[in-house]
Amino acid sequence: MNQPNTITAAIRDAAGNFIFCNKCDTLTLPETAVSDGETQEGAARRLFRAVTGEAEPAECTRMCMDDVHGTLYYLSYEKPFAPGAGWLASPVLPRTWKTGERTAGQMEYILDMLNRRTAADELWDLYDENRQKTGRLQRRGDDIPAGYYHLVVHVWVQNTDGEYLLTRRDLRKGFGGMWECSGGSAALGDDSLSAAVREVREETGLTLDPSAGKCVYTYLRDNYICDVWMFRAAFSLDEIRLQPGETIDRMTADGETVLRMAEEGTLVPFVYLDTVFGGKEADADGV
Repeated sequence: MNQPNTITAAIRDAAGNFIFCNKCDTLTLPETAVSDGETQEGAARRLFRAVTGEAEPAECTRMCMDDVHGTLYYLSYEKPFAPGAGWLASPVLPRTWKTGERTAGQMEYILDMLNRRTAADELWDLYDENRQKTGRLQRRGDDIPAGYYHLVVHVWVQNTDGEYLLTRRDLRKGFGGMWECSGGSAALGDDSLSAAVREVREETGLTLDPSAGKCVYTYLRDNYICDVWMFRAAFSLDEIRLQPGETIDRMTADGETVLRMAEEGTLVPFVYLDTVFGGKEADADGV
């Protein structure tokens, strides 16, 4: 982990890319030691200037300071990054890149925090590991206590041509600029099916027939339970309403293309794609 006098910076550009150091055998986020008489934030801003050449970040927020992630700052700015020697840029850590476990954990933490900024006051039901409601409520923007889980749905909507609806995430969101299916967290009072139908309606404008859906996969992560839904529906791309601040484009793709996009790093890295679309065991990495 970081020593107390060291900070790590998750620096993000206007295209939604994070900047990774590629000067060692494994990729890492930029780091620097805190100089005598310098604050941690001052060190983060100094590192930002050294990496990007920009004077000041649009945002500089300390996201975390713990034994797992170290002292972690999130900084953003309003220009695209032009990577030079020793640097790489991507909205996520592609699976093909060699990286350390700690850096992967830091990126997962940052992306989760960025996602939870949206509708931070939204309330969730919390569940135990056996999927039983605990009676405890959770504010979206707060950390989830250990041993509790919230319910998440991913919804793949297939048209009459056998292609799946994808939307592209706003550049300022977690996984910015990447393609994904509809989905999100179940709101207070939602069950899995009602959350799936609601998320698709809110994100795309489509009203699904609940009887046309099937939950095809379920898995448990550190703080959430995820249900993966498949729906069949007749729709055209002209019917899809993009949501300001949420989505910036839409497309359809067959299952083979979905898998190829995942390999290319243009799709949000869902853990179950090989299982659902390729008949393989689920990968442990991704969301």
